[in-house]
Amino acid sequence: MNLFSLSILKDHRYSRICYDIALNTICYISIFVFLSWDKIFFITKKEGYNPITYFIYIRHEKCLVHDSTSCGCKLNENARDNLLQNIEKSVNIYKAVSQLKYKYK
Repeated sequence: MNLFSLSILKDHRYSRICYDIALNTICYISIFVFLSWDKIFFITKKEGYNPITYFIYIRHEKCLVHDSTSCGCKLNENARDNLLQNIEKSVNIYKAVSQLKYKYK
């Protein structure tokens, strides 16, 4: 896009700067929304404080009919309990690490 503005608006410096700023702003905002859409979605659905929505952890046992572990036929019953324990451990580790303070001399 900068090549376009450079070739078309090369004699109009102010117009080129305005065009580049407007286009860069649109692109950066769209990239920001694209990369943070899942967080925006969970916050609008009032599930922003629910840590289960941020983790995907499903354990399947091997299905003998489909010879697969991803068909969904045999979901491990302990998967939810393990998920909650792992989420709690992860959140506690995050809290402990985020409270570390470095002492500089």
